Amino acid sequence: MFRKGVFDIKQKLTTKLTLLILTLLFILLSVMSGLYLLILENSLKTQIQARALDMAKTLSQMPSISEAFETSNPSEALQPIAEKARKQSGAQYVVIGSTNSIRYAHPDPNKIGKPMVGGDNERALEKGEAYVSEAVGTLGAAIRGKAPVRAANGEIVGIISVGFLKENIQDVVYQYQTKFIFLLGFVVLMGVSGAVYISRNVKKSIFGLEPYEINQLYTEKQAITESVHEALIAINKYEKITLLNKKACELLDVESEDHWIGKPISQLLPNTMLPEVLKTKTAQKDQELTIGNEELIVNRVPIFENEIIRGAVASFRKKTDIDELSKKLAQTSQYAEGLRAQTHEYSNKLNTIAGLIQLESYSEALELIQKENKSHQDMLQFLIHSIPDPLLSGLLLGKINRAKELHVELEIDESSKIDALPPEMDQGKFITILGNLIENAFDAVSQKKERNILVFLSDGGDHLLIEVEDSGDGIPDADTEKIFQKFYSTKSENHRGLGLHLVKEAVKALNGEIKAEKSDLGGALFTVVIPKSRDTLGDQR
Repeated sequence: MFRKGVFDIKQKLTTKLTLLILTLLFILLSVMSGLYLLILENSLKTQIQARALDMAKTLSQMPSISEAFETSNPSEALQPIAEKARKQSGAQYVVIGSTNSIRYAHPDPNKIGKPMVGGDNERALEKGEAYVSEAVGTLGAAIRGKAPVRAANGEIVGIISVGFLKENIQDVVYQYQTKFIFLLGFVVLMGVSGAVYISRNVKKSIFGLEPYEINQLYTEKQAITESVHEALIAINKYEKITLLNKKACELLDVESEDHWIGKPISQLLPNTMLPEVLKTKTAQKDQELTIGNEELIVNRVPIFENEIIRGAVASFRKKTDIDELSKKLAQTSQYAEGLRAQTHEYSNKLNTIAGLIQLESYSEALELIQKENKSHQDMLQFLIHSIPDPLLSGLLLGKINRAKELHVELEIDESSKIDALPPEMDQGKFITILGNLIENAFDAVSQKKERNILVFLSDGGDHLLIEVEDSGDGIPDADTEKIFQKFYSTKSENHRGLGLHLVKEAVKALNGEIKAEKSDLGGALFTVVIPKSRDTLGDQR
């Protein structure tokens, strides 16, 4: 979905990487070539200077040259010597002059007898120094080695100048420069292939995504991880934290996520099971975990890439949040069940009334309506005054209607009274206890002729009391403790034995006690005692 529309005009990653690599390669090669040619030019210049000076010194010390200055025609002897030396050394010129800078030897015979040019003879003629200079002569700019010629008595009688033209040095540099240009072109062509290969491999490693696609995915990931209600923690295969959203920081009461990214998960959660997920490569669903005083529900899932485990992620949520949702769902379910039972019961009553009217038994129909209305109003008034809590009264009203549907006599003891459940108590668990005990009683009397159930509720003193007794078969003494085990039932049918287990767990969560004994109605009597304060029962033990 990213490759359509406005994104098509953006530069592709492969093109951008190729251009960047080639630009960098071209700049580096150009700088290196320039430095190399500069060093080469300086090196050649230094070598030429040394050759020119050495040759000038050597010629100035030749006896035949100093002796030639004592003759009447020095040029006759000096010209052959100078030309021979020039040709053997490769110099552009060897010039020999007098103390007045008049040429005695020169590559161009026509210039013999004329003054030397350049103006750089003073140090040799006046101070007797041998040195290198750069000046423009008749043949052009040159590097010149200068040395004085001395007579036998040490007197300076002339000067020797050996010159190498600068343009010859540049010719050598240009030759190397041309080679470097061809080499640079070859390297750039190789670089194109390498850059394309590298850019394609880079793009392959990021799943073929373009930078703007990665940016959008990252932005979306950040928004998703911060918007979910669950706390999220992810680790890599080295057990180091790679993701920690704000919800996790709040839940764990730690610093910002940036502080923990890259640190071992054991430092943040010593009792986490994420490293075990890495080892077993198996997900862990709906596991309970306690952090401080907070009970959490955790899901842990391994992260795979090409069937190779790369890490693991855990999502946390407060157990109270899930319990709250369960409670609301249970309330809705109970409300719906109550409405269904009430609808069914009223449907039967309406059918009966309709039949009486059709038989013209108007007085009997009126009596039935008045009786039903009085019974319903009496029950409503009882629940309003004795059990004003809407959650409890709604549950009981629904169970009463269901009892009528099942032809069970469900009676709420007239002395029952609960003004309100403690606000700190988990009301959902209390409803679970009462609702499941009544349902268990329905099941117990389902096969009996006498189907009676009695419920007593009280909030007197420091405790809440629930008593539910029935006229069923009761509980054998051997099964008194087993009935609270998960999926254990005295009936032979499958999918039973869960209700009393849930009751036991809910009672335990509320720090209460439950016991089962023989009922005066002939069946079982379940008694539940729950402290209004969590410490009440503990103080009495």
